Amino acid sequence: MRALRYVFAVAALGLVAFLGGMLIMDLAMGIVVRRGEVTLVPDVSGLPYEEAARALADAKLDLFVEREVSPAEADSGEVVRQFPGAGMRVKQGRRIALTLSKGPEWSVVPEVVGARVRQARIVLASSGLLVEADAYVAHESIERDVVIATFPVAGSPAAEGDPVRLLVSLGPAPTGFLMPDLTGRALDDVNRHLRLFQLSRPRVTYDGDPEAEPGRVLAQSPSPGSRVDGETPIELTVSSP
Repeated sequence: MRALRYVFAVAALGLVAFLGGMLIMDLAMGIVVRRGEVTLVPDVSGLPYEEAARALADAKLDLFVEREVSPAEADSGEVVRQFPGAGMRVKQGRRIALTLSKGPEWSVVPEVVGARVRQARIVLASSGLLVEADAYVAHESIERDVVIATFPVAGSPAAEGDPVRLLVSLGPAPTGFLMPDLTGRALDDVNRHLRLFQLSRPRVTYDGDPEAEPGRVLAQSPSPGSRVDGETPIELTVSSP
């Protein structure tokens, strides 16, 4: 009986040793296999879809397009984002989610001619367009701060963020003349000059300056270069005759 128990004990120890060896080998093989399946995710952001697909395939990774967006600065088909991110360790065969650009969204320049410049800016901004510095010009029949034209014109294709320039009316050009320098001139000569340009008759105040030549303009209002018309009051200081 003792011999039989000894045989069974030896057999049991052998079985345990065999199973333990198999378990250790399995664990070791599993570690090796798992290590062999790990890869680094390449950086494919900014690449065209075809190049990104090749780079991921070379890393033994799969991909799928999660969504498409329209960023301001990206060509159509360009990778905008990826997940998992570049440099992450993942198992081979992992599917990498890509977000692609659809390119800029195209619309048309809206009609804002005839609108006030403030309203025109609001309309253009709501269309995703950028208003550049306005240009102003006098216009005889269009009142001040009304849009005369746009560049590009209404209906032109435009991408989000494209600039649009406005030509805005200053209203009718000011009428009248620039006030000449009358100082030192004879009063009679000045009166003829003012009548010629249909300006108002001047109000004259005399100054008894003994050193001034009689009947000469010593001072004036408005000053030289001021814009005047037929209704502008003119005042002259003249040396006493």
